[in-house]
Amino acid sequence: MSLIDFFKKRENNDYDPLNISAKDLKKGYLFDYDEKTWEIEEEFEYDWGDENFTYEFKIHCGDEYKFLHIENDDEGVVCSLTEKLPIHQLDEKTRKKLSKKGQPPKKIKFRDTVFYKTGTHYGYYRNIDSESFEEFVNWDYEDENQEKILQVEQWSDENFELSFGKYVEESEITNILPRS
Repeated sequence: MSLIDFFKKRENNDYDPLNISAKDLKKGYLFDYDEKTWEIEEEFEYDWGDENFTYEFKIHCGDEYKFLHIENDDEGVVCSLTEKLPIHQLDEKTRKKLSKKGQPPKKIKFRDTVFYKTGTHYGYYRNIDSESFEEFVNWDYEDENQEKILQVEQWSDENFELSFGKYVEESEITNILPRS
């Protein structure tokens, strides 16, 4: 499936009910992951330019909230599961480096793990219930095993968000039930 087909499919709510997968997820859907049933509460779209879009879902199971990120790249669908954390959980030295616009550190030590910067991305973000986009910059970090991820987003000179999580296999997202 081409990237254009991927997004046409999303726009038309068209999916094969016998072959529904993570790339078909939308607000209101239910799915199983890690022996729990999760509901998609909100859906967000990221526009990275050049017709490159990714999607993020705020999901919950009971009182537990996480974010599921879905990206369709050249190698297939890449999924990650993160939780939002207060930026002050990063050490003061790291926070000071981040506050210098465009000067993120090359590595960050967080929760006894060293994360290495893998990319800087400028883009636009919106909740799918809104037409307006917000501009931001995102710095991606991975541990040396490329299993855990750390993301820092800068929304303004002094407004930063921190996400911590891991990559998950698309096949781990199962029993997808579309909204009625």
